[in-house]
Formats: sequence, structure tokens, C-alpha cells
Amino acid sequence: MAGARAGRRSLAVKRNTVILLVSNFSSAAFGLALAILIARGAGDAALGAYSLALAWSLTLAQVADLGMNTLLTRDLAREPQHTTAYLRASLLAKTIVGLIFTLGLILAASALTPDAASARSIQLGAALVLVNAWYASFTAIFRAFGRMLSILILNVGGLAIQLLVTWVLVGRGANIDALIGLAVLIQALQLGGAWMMYARHERPDLPGLLDREGFGLAYVWKLTRAGLPFALAGILGSLELRANLFLLGAMDGDRAVGWYSAASRLVDGVRLAPNAFFGAMLPALAAVSSIQGQKIFRRAQWGLFAFGLGVALFFSLAAPLLIETLYGHAFAPAIPTLILLGWSLIPTLGVGILTLWFYARGHERAVNFFLCGALLLHFLAALILVPIASSVGAAGASLFSDSALWCGMLVYAARLKK
Repeated sequence: MAGARAGRRSLAVKRNTVILLVSNFSSAAFGLALAILIARGAGDAALGAYSLALAWSLTLAQVADLGMNTLLTRDLAREPQHTTAYLRASLLAKTIVGLIFTLGLILAASALTPDAASARSIQLGAALVLVNAWYASFTAIFRAFGRMLSILILNVGGLAIQLLVTWVLVGRGANIDALIGLAVLIQALQLGGAWMMYARHERPDLPGLLDREGFGLAYVWKLTRAGLPFALAGILGSLELRANLFLLGAMDGDRAVGWYSAASRLVDGVRLAPNAFFGAMLPALAAVSSIQGQKIFRRAQWGLFAFGLGVALFFSLAAPLLIETLYGHAFAPAIPTLILLGWSLIPTLGVGILTLWFYARGHERAVNFFLCGALLLHFLAALILVPIASSVGAAGASLFSDSALWCGMLVYAARLKK
């Protein structure tokens, strides 16, 4: 019986990984196509302004998420009977925090970039803070219950519409403000779609959503406190991911942001493949015993290392062809940036699987400790390297900090086994 359950669980992980893989690859393809459209239609500075606006809004959306995304996925995979209460409490908490950060981003936009047009784009994109945080609650529930197909439909459908309309807008000479407004509209449509899917599949009795359970302040605070370790990890991880965009925007202007964004789009697209695996792995690792989890973890660790090494070698050889073919000669400074970001993928994937393992075993606070240290190293390295080498220096800072983080987490994992 136990063997049969393990077999079904393994099959579910594989199936859900494939679905998320298709979703993530499709998202990467559409995201890359969007970047190419903007780069070729409006130039490197326009791509930089667009990327900077989304980076700020999505980072603050990660803050407003309050760790609920990971908490809902982990806890509801174990205790699905709490789904409605968790959803209500998470939406209420995110609304309060999200409104504060949305207003704060609007007021602070002019201090985040010296360019007035970029500041206006940041203000327009501020609506994504709240909408994206709400949307994450529904997708977390879908992941907990293995409904990865819902995520696929929402993500791919929304991005397909966005790409089509972007192509029309760019062809008509629309400015970046129109493209930012489109991104907000698409996210709102995805949120509405997620709501309807939840109502149909998870809670047929949804008219009772305004019942008291899950809206009490004590319950909301209890859930928020439980999510705080995950929230801190998410915030630190998001800052680590987008720190280079923020630093380049403040120190070197929109063109440097555009070069870095062009390279990172390609690496992010490749990284979405293992991210699909991560999305299916967390509920699986949380539901098995420590011994079973160790076996799954070891296989995943070696597989991800081989994947990262292959990608790094590929980008080292193909970077000039990829950048100039996709973006044009104006983006030549992105070539060495892409090579360095490709090599940084190896430690990034190692950190990703170690993070899931620590989460599943209840060591989320240790993850936050390591992420804090890595973020500090990243900023210090970037402050030195960005003035010297612009986007290439930013990529070098990522490689340095990610490698240090990976080594530290490996040492900690080895000590846990003793």
C-alpha cells in the first residue's frame, strides 16, 4: 500500500512538473517575444524603462504576498479543509499591505529613477502590486491541490493576449505607458479567471465567501505570523533577483537596464524549466517522510547541476548569435552579461532545491539567514562592479553572491545530516 502511494505521488510530481514546465516555457517564450518587440520597436532605453517599472511593482507584490503563497501551498497540501479560511485571511492581509505599498510606490517613483518618463511608468505599474498579490493566493491553492492545468491556462492565455495587443500597440507607435497599462489589465483579467476557476472547482458554495471564518483579525494575524518566515525569504529572493535592475536604473540609466534585461530574459526563460519542477516538488517533499525526501532531494540536486552546467556552456558559445539575432547590434553590451548570468544559473538552481528541502523540513529561518547574507554580498559587489563594467559588472555581482550562498547552504545541509 505504501509503495502504491509513493508511486502515485511520484507520478503526480512528474505530471504536474510537465504541466508547469509547459506553462513556464510558454511564459518565457511570450516574455522574450514581448522584450524583442519593445526592443526593436522602441529601443534599449524603452525596454529598460518597461523592465524597471515591472521590477519595482512585482518586487513589492512579493512583499505584499506576506509569504502566503508558499504557506498556502504547503499547509493546504496537508490540510485541504482549511482552504476557504486560508484564502479569506490571505486576501484580507494582502489588501491592507498591498494598498500601503501601492501608494508608497506612486509617491516614491521620482526618487527611484532620474528619468521623468520612467518615473511615470513606475507609477502606472503600481497597480500590479495589489493585483499580483491577490492572484498569487489562487495559484497557490491550485498548486496545493495539483491543479496545474488551471495555472497553465491562466498564464499562457493572458500572455498570448498581451503579446498580440503589444504587437498592435508597438506597430502604432504607442509609448511605454500604454504597454504598462496593458500589463496591469492582463493581470486583472488573470485574477478574474483564477477567481472563476476557484469558484467552479474548489468551492461550489462560494456565495458563503463572506462568512466570518477567515476574516477575524486574530485568525488573519495568526496566518500572517506563520507566513512571515516565507515572506522574508520571498522578499530577499526577489530583491536578489531584481537588485541589478534597481542598481543599474539608479546608477547607470535606462540603457544599461535594457542591456541587462535583454540578457536576463533569456536566462529567466531557461530558469523557468526547473522552476516548474520546484513548484511540483514543495508539496511532494512536505508530504513524505525524511528518508523518502532525502532520496528525492539527492536525485533532484544532481539533475539540476547537470542542467545548469549544460545551459552555462550553451550560453558561453551562443551568446553573440542570440543577442544580435534577437535584439540587434545595439544590444551588443548584453553579450558578456548573458554569459555571466548563464554561469550563475548553476548556483541559483542549487540554492533553489536546497531552499525547498529546508522548507519541507521546517528550517525556513535558516534560509532567511543565508539570503540576508547573500543579498548584502550582492549589493556590496554591485556597488563596486557596476560603476566599472555596467551591466556586465551587475552580472558578475550575481555570480559571486549566488555562489557564496550555495556554498553556505551546502555546508548547513551537511551538518543537518549528522
